[in-house]
Amino acid sequence: MRKKIVNLLAFTLTMTLTTISVGGTELSDGMTQADAQCAASLSVSADTVPDQLPDTDTSIQTDFYSDTETETEDENTITPEAETSTDAFTISGKTLTVNALDGTDIATSLQAALSEAGSLASENQIYTVMVPAGNYHLTSSLRIYSNTSLSLYGVTLTQGASTKANMLTLGDASYVNSPACSGYTGFTNISVLGGTFQAAKGHDCSPFRLTHASNITLKDVTVCGGEADHLVETVALKNFLVDGCTFRDMSPSVRTATREALQLDIAVYQELYPDIYHDGTMMQDVTIQNCTFSNVSRGIGTHSALVNAYHENIKILNNTFTDIEQQCILCLNYYNVEIAGNTMLRCGGGILTEYSKENPATLHTTIQNGTVPYTGTLRHDAKTVIRNNTIQTRYTPFCVSVAGIEAAGRNITEPEKNASTNSTIPAADYYISGVEIADNTITTGGYGIVLQDAKDCTITGNKITAETYSNKDSIAKSRRYSGIHSGQASTGNIFRNNTISGVQSNGFFFQNGSSAAEITGNTILSCGGDGINLNETCSVKGSIADNTITGSAEHGIVIHDGAKVGGDITANNISSAKLNGIYLYGKAVCAGSIADNTVAGSVQNGINLSDSAVLKGSILNNTVSSSQKTGIQIINQSSVNGNIEGNTVTDSTVNGICIINSASVNGSVTGNTVSSSGKTGIQLINKAVVDGGLLSNTITGSKLNGISLMTSAHVKQDIASNTIKNAKKYGVYVYGKSIVGGNITGNTISSTDTPVVAAPTCSVNIRKNTFKKNKNNISRIITTSVLVKSLKNTAFTSASGKGRKITLKWKDVKNVDGYCIELSSQSDFSKITKTIKTTSTKGIFKNLKKGQTYYVRISTYRKSGKAYIYSNYSKVKKIKVS
Repeated sequence: MRKKIVNLLAFTLTMTLTTISVGGTELSDGMTQADAQCAASLSVSADTVPDQLPDTDTSIQTDFYSDTETETEDENTITPEAETSTDAFTISGKTLTVNALDGTDIATSLQAALSEAGSLASENQIYTVMVPAGNYHLTSSLRIYSNTSLSLYGVTLTQGASTKANMLTLGDASYVNSPACSGYTGFTNISVLGGTFQAAKGHDCSPFRLTHASNITLKDVTVCGGEADHLVETVALKNFLVDGCTFRDMSPSVRTATREALQLDIAVYQELYPDIYHDGTMMQDVTIQNCTFSNVSRGIGTHSALVNAYHENIKILNNTFTDIEQQCILCLNYYNVEIAGNTMLRCGGGILTEYSKENPATLHTTIQNGTVPYTGTLRHDAKTVIRNNTIQTRYTPFCVSVAGIEAAGRNITEPEKNASTNSTIPAADYYISGVEIADNTITTGGYGIVLQDAKDCTITGNKITAETYSNKDSIAKSRRYSGIHSGQASTGNIFRNNTISGVQSNGFFFQNGSSAAEITGNTILSCGGDGINLNETCSVKGSIADNTITGSAEHGIVIHDGAKVGGDITANNISSAKLNGIYLYGKAVCAGSIADNTVAGSVQNGINLSDSAVLKGSILNNTVSSSQKTGIQIINQSSVNGNIEGNTVTDSTVNGICIINSASVNGSVTGNTVSSSGKTGIQLINKAVVDGGLLSNTITGSKLNGISLMTSAHVKQDIASNTIKNAKKYGVYVYGKSIVGGNITGNTISSTDTPVVAAPTCSVNIRKNTFKKNKNNISRIITTSVLVKSLKNTAFTSASGKGRKITLKWKDVKNVDGYCIELSSQSDFSKITKTIKTTSTKGIFKNLKKGQTYYVRISTYRKSGKAYIYSNYSKVKKIKVS
């Protein structure tokens, strides 16, 4: 007969049951007195010892079961074809079938079969314990051993009401609570297949408890009921598969509890996880797939961490979660993770992956019950993919953050104390990085996606839709829920091709020093705040580009005081913003350009730079329509370092383009098309400055003026080559001490009241414009009307270029105030060398270069104050200086 060897650490033939007592106070991390009592109740008693103990060896062994067998003379008596029966079970080959009647207590016979299977099995000889289909009572804990498969298809095990123990656990307590049961070597090759484990009402021990093992499978198992904080507790498992299982009907939470249906825990501290060996072994190679979680507190997760230690290689695939109080999945210090294809309905939160947390009582730095410091290496790259999940969240009083998906780290700036273990959490930035959140569908009564101290992550292709917000939710009451929220210095993240609809606050919200590598290709619909909100001290390294933003209750895109955009704001399509389409204010900086955007129907301005905002590039080639204030506005000391160029601005209720209140453009306002402005097409007012010119713009249908400069505005070069048509009042209007450093020249102005009007307080030169079909076809200095055609020019009567000077004479003209002679070394007068203004009919240019050829031309003028109106130029005279 085969001799069976059972190696029980600290267990001898004379061992008797030892009762373990645990204090009555509630322990940290959701562990209570009941949890410890559950573990203590697993001590070996006489009626649970395997039927056949070792024949002679009573010494303590190092493994629970030996992989070797002691051969005897009748070694081959038991063969796969042989059948052996006992009162408890029948053995046929490597299958033990429990003898049980439906409706009876199966605990003793099933345990006998499990113990016998454990004693017979080896790594290469897996034994299966089968229970006939039926409903059975379970009045004591079941312990399963290595190399055993428990088949329970069609079986329901209902726990006895008075039982205070786990329904199923691995091995005997004396072995589990010893150094021999460490790492992943305590147990191996264990499967539970099928069956329903129904915990008793009022029962507060976890139905399953699995520790320090490898190659563990739960398939098609249902675990439900009771009042424990966890339905299945696991710690220090490797190659752990949970497939097709159901976890349901946990008792309702009575506090903000840390309660997972399927808990992946850490082996560090007695009060955290009682009566095991606390060597800091983490979970590794875990797959949870095709499972159902319903009516539980949390679905899957870990709420305590060993600092700088990580659960590795976790897959959570194609599971269904319904009616979850808190998060469906909580990953604390998980590395190399895939969470994909899961469906989550009516849940407090969807998926939370984090590399630290606020509560130091759940962070540990020691193992072996606080006696040994743990020295791991701080990681940041989580190598986590969260993809193709369908998530529906709603407010529950037990979920701290109602969010579809959250990735979080934490910057601990000063050491923190874990009072329960008297350990110190070192100061460090425990940020999380390397999280890909892609192609998820999120319907939320809170946040869609949240990043906190998360860096270099990718958020792409997600669809976020708001659902009903609860009037019991304080965050909802203050209307702060955004579609994608980036906070706590979350930096370097990519946000691409996401769709956000109907959220209560901003589509995207960045705060507390957060940044993005890019924000591109997103669609944001009907948000209760801004489409994209870059708050103070936040930044985008690249561009805000190709986004579609419709119906924002505030701004389409807003860059707040001190925030920065490193690239362009470009090719965005923004419509029906209740405030501004694109808004930079309060020392906000954009290093690139605002270019190629389409902005329609803004209730305020289409594009607005305000309160010292800085645009280092240009406002270029944008299409801005139907703004209820101004199409493009630069205001209150804001500046554009480049040009305002090539924009199309239509149907603005006030002005098309307006530069106001000491705002400045370092380049030119050029090549823009402005039509149907409610007041002025292009306006500079109140010390506004354009360092270049107002050039080649086309302005039609302004209800007031085509171009106006008012209240000390300053254009440093020309107002030239503009086409202005159908302005109700003036084509070009310069008023209130404004300055034009060049000329108002070469403009074509038609169908206005008066083409050009200037005040005598303004420094302005008006010359050579084309007027057509205007009511008053004149250039006018206020109080002085001058018909351009009646302002006659003169001609040179003599010109001499001797002695390094040019001496000129010209004809006297009546009804002019003087003459202006211009000298240039270039025939096209692109650069004026010298100018003479005089009332005389002669003039001299001195100190010229000998042998140089120069060109001169003359015009007459009328003036009033600082304003001048010039006639057309004379013919150019070419003179060589000798």
